[in-house]
Amino acid sequence: METFTCWWHPLDNGPQGDDNLTYSLIKKSPKECPDYVSGGANSCYFDEEHTVIWELFCMNVTARSLKGSFTSEQCCLDVADIVETDPPFNLTYTLLNISNHESGRTAHVSWQYPIASHVRSGWITLIFELRFRHVPEPNKWKVKERLREPYLELLDLPVGNYEVQVRCRSQNSNLWSKWSSTLMLIVPPRKLSVTTMFIIGIGVISQGKRIKAYLIPPIPKPCIRGIDPMLLKVLTFNKSLYSTYLWQ
Repeated sequence: METFTCWWHPLDNGPQGDDNLTYSLIKKSPKECPDYVSGGANSCYFDEEHTVIWELFCMNVTARSLKGSFTSEQCCLDVADIVETDPPFNLTYTLLNISNHESGRTAHVSWQYPIASHVRSGWITLIFELRFRHVPEPNKWKVKERLREPYLELLDLPVGNYEVQVRCRSQNSNLWSKWSSTLMLIVPPRKLSVTTMFIIGIGVISQGKRIKAYLIPPIPKPCIRGIDPMLLKVLTFNKSLYSTYLWQ
């Protein structure tokens, strides 16, 4: 359940004395502040028992001293308009298929939101804001604004590490929650398919042959000067003459 605290400034150079805050709801009699301590000096804390949704709180502060009493102007508010929620939590991500342009990966980021029961019951509508940055570029936050759902797809993320944070606020309030805990999102290098590796292997082998041919040129065949190769082909080998020559 919600609680809230209101503060006020004492009058400058004014009377020093006891300050009393009184508040009233529509068609109800005024009541005094239930807790002057929990919120610190010059404050009034409304716990769960004293907090009501969809009703206007109208309040004023009266300072009393020996010089008399001084009452502030009335301030009216609805708790739904000033609520500051807790930050989203349990951020997770899933890497999807390679994007259409093959420039990176698509990451589906999701989170859980606070006060889920009140969101489901419909009394409060949350708006989310997501920011992320590439770790090597710490000053370059990219922001996705006015998100209605507790998830978002980040498209075409190049390979690298990213930090992701989310915050939220009520649709009726301008008070953002604190940023959530940081989610570290990692986009790894793309793995090569078997077909791609096979093609690369063929290319490497082909290039290897070319490099070998360039570095180690073919050895020329021996050639004896003065002998006509065509004449050798025409001449025939006479075995009888060769044997007679050996026995002599």
